[in-house]
Amino acid sequence: MNEKTMNMNLEEFTEHVAEKLKKKMPQLEIKIVQQEKNNGVSKSGICMGKIKKGERWSASPIVYLDDIYSRVQKMEQIEILVDKMINFYETEVKKDIDFSNISKFRDYEKVKPHLYPKLISAKENKGLLSEVPHKNILDLSLVYYLRCDSGETGEIATSLVKNRQLEIWGVDVKQLHRDAFQNAKKETIFYPLVSWIALLKVEGMLELRKLIPHIEEIKEIRDANMYVLHNRNGMYGASALFCQNVCDKIADLLQCNFYLLPSSIHEWILVPEREWQDGGVSLHELSEMVRTVNQEKVNPEEVLSDHAYYYDIKEKAFRW
Repeated sequence: MNEKTMNMNLEEFTEHVAEKLKKKMPQLEIKIVQQEKNNGVSKSGICMGKIKKGERWSASPIVYLDDIYSRVQKMEQIEILVDKMINFYETEVKKDIDFSNISKFRDYEKVKPHLYPKLISAKENKGLLSEVPHKNILDLSLVYYLRCDSGETGEIATSLVKNRQLEIWGVDVKQLHRDAFQNAKKETIFYPLVSWIALLKVEGMLELRKLIPHIEEIKEIRDANMYVLHNRNGMYGASALFCQNVCDKIADLLQCNFYLLPSSIHEWILVPEREWQDGGVSLHELSEMVRTVNQEKVNPEEVLSDHAYYYDIKEKAFRW
């Protein structure tokens, strides 16, 4: 790596990568975009879309460069990273759901298998929520996205569903919600936290996730002081809480009320109430802990909520 690359800021680096992509993939339209993401966080990325005569489209995948930029600062070669981006576009995005194929993108039956929910903060995303179909629940909001998975590399491309797409598809939010959760419920997992952390350290974690039983397949679960509610693909798993019957299933397994700590938009940490009955830990104290962890450990874009929740299994109701 030369000295010039080492001294680039993120904006310069993005332009540098875009120029390399244009030279290697002249058949693609390469555009630098600035996207507002979750919680008002703005991210720089490169949009890769195929050019057709007389036709332009806006449904191309965007590769965000923040992580790539940090890796390049650690001496990983730019050429290798650019080749990975090209390989992902050519071998995974195009063969699964080609976000640049407008005819396919307009066909709801073809995109439906790729729909999934995402749970975000309602308070921190008021601007975003005005542009996307959503469902408010508690003090949170469910939004919906299209997902393209790479089986070989673990890379995932996503596209947030916007209001205008519902008009194109001819569906309403209720149907979007139903179809997204139909896909999501197949991936929901509930696991002792200590065992989950141990799995994270194992090489090939992506494949191991597929072997973890779906929550509906669990007949009983080992006693633990904390559990993780997540999904098999590792992305936006906090929405699993609102899959049909999930809270009822957790109540059957734990046989007691429980606290929910919003670890991030990707997962919840659940604590059976019996674990803290003697200690007298309050919901307020748990919320203080959540805020501290959010400030010190969680990427701002991935913060879900600034407080803890409590679920009463008899009332089937949340408190916060």
